[in-house]
Amino acid sequence: MFLYSFLVNLTFAANNVSWEYDSPNVVICNTSPTKIENVKKAVIYWKKRGYVFGSIFKETEKQECKSKYNKKHILLVGQKDLDTDEYYGITTPWLNKRTRKIVSATIRLSDIKANKVSLLKHELGHALGLDHSNNPKSIMYTHRKY
Repeated sequence: MFLYSFLVNLTFAANNVSWEYDSPNVVICNTSPTKIENVKKAVIYWKKRGYVFGSIFKETEKQECKSKYNKKHILLVGQKDLDTDEYYGITTPWLNKRTRKIVSATIRLSDIKANKVSLLKHELGHALGLDHSNNPKSIMYTHRKY
């Protein structure tokens, strides 16, 4: 397990960096109202574009969501008080300072939009290391409406 001092978190887009591991798992934390079938739809979108994922599952008795990050996992966390005037989701990639590669990511979604597949696709894009796009047709478009 990495110590916190070996990680850096980015509260902005990861600027097109890559994962340290080949296939991150996607964990739906107990605090999230996101339905697994919607996560699967969003993951399929990225798989069709060449990205690889591990398992997709709800948080288990292992408490994968207990800390801010969990190596080799993308954590989907619900958040009732997210500032929806600004955004409906925010992704925090955690990077290994030495390799500058993503080792974990936390996606916080507004509970009211937690099952919007287009929002899940967008935030998973950030978790995969993609930045915003200026192209209005891109799922990574900065000003996308949900």
